[in-house]
Amino acid sequence: MTEHILKYTLIYLIAVNIISAIIVIYDKHISKLPRGSIRRIAEKTFVQLSLLGGGIGTLFTMLMIRHKTKSHDGLLLKIAGCMFLWIALLCAAVYFN
Repeated sequence: MTEHILKYTLIYLIAVNIISAIIVIYDKHISKLPRGSIRRIAEKTFVQLSLLGGGIGTLFTMLMIRHKTKSHDGLLLKIAGCMFLWIALLCAAVYFN
């Protein structure tokens, strides 16, 4: 039973991280367009995606494509904190299983 829960949790996390990475790439693409032509993705959306489990996809994609990494240290810390929270929860779930 718990094996199925862990399997479905991993599938969920993979899906959320892929979606998060796509959203970061999309926002980077929008940032290159003329200002005001398309509405940008809010920073709180990146944090919310991280809280849902997409921290790894969000953070690593931001670092790889250099999006919002220069003057957004607080944002990066929030995303990293959410990412480590999920890692700790998964480690605890495996350990106490």
